[in-house]
Amino acid sequence: MSTLALLSEILRQPMGPFRDRWFLTADCFSHQKSKMLTLQDFMLAHNDEITGLDFSEDPERDEGQILFRGVLCIESLSWLTAPGITRVQAELEYRLQQRVVREGERHYRNLQLIDLFDETTGFLGTGPTRMTGNRRAAQEAGLKLKVRIQGVKGMPAVYMISDDAPRRLLWNSEDRLRRYVVSSMEKFTLKQSGNYLLRYRLLAGMAQIVKTSPKMPPSKRTLGWFVDQYIQQLAFTYVEQGRRLIFDPDTPGILDESGATVTPRHRRRTDPSLIRVLFATHGDWLLAEDVVKRKSFFDPKVWEKDLNKLKESLRRSNITWGWAFGTPPEHEGRADAMTTIRAVVGKSKQQVERVLANARQRPQRPASPTRYDSSPASSDDEVDNKYDSDFSGDTSSEETDSEDGPDEPFALTPEQRAKIPKALLQRPEPPGGDGLWRCPVPDCEFELNMLNLTRENVRNLDQEVIHYLMAPTRKWGSIRGDPIVLEGFECMVDEHYDDHLHRLGIHLRRVR
Repeated sequence: MSTLALLSEILRQPMGPFRDRWFLTADCFSHQKSKMLTLQDFMLAHNDEITGLDFSEDPERDEGQILFRGVLCIESLSWLTAPGITRVQAELEYRLQQRVVREGERHYRNLQLIDLFDETTGFLGTGPTRMTGNRRAAQEAGLKLKVRIQGVKGMPAVYMISDDAPRRLLWNSEDRLRRYVVSSMEKFTLKQSGNYLLRYRLLAGMAQIVKTSPKMPPSKRTLGWFVDQYIQQLAFTYVEQGRRLIFDPDTPGILDESGATVTPRHRRRTDPSLIRVLFATHGDWLLAEDVVKRKSFFDPKVWEKDLNKLKESLRRSNITWGWAFGTPPEHEGRADAMTTIRAVVGKSKQQVERVLANARQRPQRPASPTRYDSSPASSDDEVDNKYDSDFSGDTSSEETDSEDGPDEPFALTPEQRAKIPKALLQRPEPPGGDGLWRCPVPDCEFELNMLNLTRENVRNLDQEVIHYLMAPTRKWGSIRGDPIVLEGFECMVDEHYDDHLHRLGIHLRRVR
């Protein structure tokens, strides 16, 4: 086996973990133009439990050290201290011995770390070293010395707002305040960083929008204005606008000189309500960040007024999605769960509330009204739709007290019964393999696609049913054979049937 093939096998997995304070030298910055190192598979921990940026970057929490770990590619032997070189050499020899035992070989090849980084004959290193034949072959094979570095958090993390790495996450270690650029995260840490990452993405998007409209006064930068500008400017990048996903590259004239398709892509329409819910979820944090940091992206009083109006509209419309990451299920649906803690890095909660109170007392400049396209509010008499053929109509006391036979599912007057199409009196037939259900009422063009449901379709379903039906990876197959899917289908059909009855002036109530 060649040395390159042997190294590719031995160095496939990262070595370590090693503590940065005794493993890395100060010279590890010397070959970095921006004096930052890159960490992969970034992970955070607190009290021996994996956590994320939502916890580590919350100013309200100060409960001890935050530990981090990540994979670092060593580009020069000068990055390692003498104890660090000794530890890596020992692990290298251990892996070689393990391979000898596993493969049944008589002896193992003696590889020295200092030889692997040799400027003339070495395989490793990308710093100020000579590009020898071995090193060129190693780079083509993707050979790198990877080690797991762990340390203690120093300064607060920075995301999307640094000039050194404007679209990256910067992390600071307590040791020498060493800076790292995080290129990838461990999945559990990523899951617990959703609020932090989304908030700063929104903030960066708002900064870009304001930069393109410098003459627009803050009093007119309403929530609705930001939603419209977000869709126009940021919903699709320039590459996404022109990059078609399905095409025949052999068709003459379909590609330009740069390799992009000449005919632009027909993009999916971005629903404004999706963007509104993002602002509703993190609007309080954006308000506190803007006021305390004096960014002046908007008028605080106008923003807070629009935000409260949007939250109330969502609650009246029975919208239970759009909660912050990590919201406990028992809090979903509570009115106060929409209000998040207004925490700002470097400021106490009392300071934030004091600045917000002062902002509310400033005179409000006139601003254009903000519109919200939301579903009409549900009346107090309506009940969650469950498919049931037992209906009772708005009838007089005499009609209600009268006894109907077992074949009479409705307590309606003959005039009302004559108005109802026969299709509405029958149990809906679930769709087939294409998942498409069409309303059987004549001249009705309503279609329900179970394989491509919209938020409008599922707005009155239970949260668990919504998650089950609209999961990114579909967990169900047959509609008839899955009771959860069948129940959701019948509830959505009931919703549509109710619309037909309301247009006929008939208001029915489910009897459970």
